[in-house]
Amino acid sequence: MSNFVIIEKEKNKGYADNCLESDRRFTEYVKYDYIIELKYFKTEEIETQAKEESAVNHKVKTATTQLLQYAAITKFKTVKIIIVTSAKKLLFMDCLPE
Repeated sequence: MSNFVIIEKEKNKGYADNCLESDRRFTEYVKYDYIIELKYFKTEEIETQAKEESAVNHKVKTATTQLLQYAAITKFKTVKIIIVTSAKKLLFMDCLPE
């Protein structure tokens, strides 16, 4: 049995891409919830390295704003993860600091 449930849940006027919330019956074992914000580029959206960096930075800023909004309403510590990807490669992945 898993101590997490995977949900798409309305979080402070928005929907997190993936939200792993601990099963509240096991709070003594699980210390964190997880919110994952996934941003995706179609291959044709990124043509040059400079354009790629600018576009990725924009997606990271958008994801950061969304994650902070979603996490603001939780009572539990939340690990906030940003993933930016394209069809060909992982472009960015990081956790926001607590």
